[in-house]
Parts: sequence; structure tokens; C-alpha cells
Amino acid sequence: MAKAVEELQSKRNYFGIIAGKPSMKKTSLAMTARRTLLIDTENGLPRVDPKYRKGFFAQCKTYQEVLDELDPRNPESVFSVIDTVVIDTLGSLFDLAREYVIEQDKKNAQGDGKTLSQKGYGAAAKEILRLCRSIIMRKNLIIIAHTTEGQDDGALRFKIACEGQTKDLIWRFADFGCFAEGRG
Repeated sequence: MAKAVEELQSKRNYFGIIAGKPSMKKTSLAMTARRTLLIDTENGLPRVDPKYRKGFFAQCKTYQEVLDELDPRNPESVFSVIDTVVIDTLGSLFDLAREYVIEQDKKNAQGDGKTLSQKGYGAAAKEILRLCRSIIMRKNLIIIAHTTEGQDDGALRFKIACEGQTKDLIWRFADFGCFAEGRG
């Protein structure tokens, strides 16, 4: 016998990626999820269609600020009252993680102290993956990513704009992904 879909209780959280060129309304789409916390690492909230500005947002300028916002033990965190975390964007989150992993271990930097070493690229990717896993243990997660265009055997291809292996690790771990494109 058929039942209402709303009666289905799921205990599993989802992890999705919405990718596309800038200004394709990716964040507006993500904000249609239930009870959201937007982790805005790129100052993108002003571009979100006002009718989708709901839930909570945090403009994070450091990776530690991201961690603090997502720490359920933090008394100022809204983590306990949300269902979905939206991170905008993967590329800027990686930039914040770069500084963070260098602060954690100077071996993650090259001689200039600012550029990631090969070990540092791996450390940043692992840190972002660790963050994603810790979020989806308790909440849904949507990551917004910009894309870049390229040619592959004459065909136009779009790739997530993020350094190193991070984009590949994230894709393997995601439940779904979509590409946002505007026409006309």
C-alpha cells in the first residue's frame, strides 16, 4: 500500500556538490534545503536571491572560524538547530585550509612559508575531507564549487576549480553532484 513520502524517516545525511560558472544561482539553489547554515567563505551572500536568504549564515575569513561555526560544543554556534550546512565555495575553503595546514605544520609549506609543499597539498585535501565527514555524521552538506572550462580531445569540458587532489577526493565521497548552467 502506498504511503506519503513525508512519512519516510531517513537517518542518513546526504552530501552533494553544486558546480558551475559564477552567477548561475548555485548558492540560491543550495539555500532551498531545509534549515541551512551558509558558511560563506567568498562573500557570496549578497548575490543570493533575497527570497532564498533564510536560515543562518557565517562569513568566515579563516579556516579556524569555519571550524568554530561547525563545532557543536561552541555555545555561539547554531549547529544544533540546523539540518544542512552549505559551504560556498570549495576553492575559497581550500585557500583557507592552505593557511591553516601551514600554521599546523611548517613542513606543509615550501621555503617561502606561504606556498604549499607537495605534503601540504595532501594535508589540505585531507583536512577538508575530514571536515566534510565530520559534518555529514550529524548534518546534510552541500558544497558550492566554481568550474573552469577546458578542451579535451576537442570537446569542451568543465572541471571544478580547486587546487590539488581535493576536488577528486570530494567527488568520490559525494552522494550527488550537479552542474548549473544558464541558457539564454
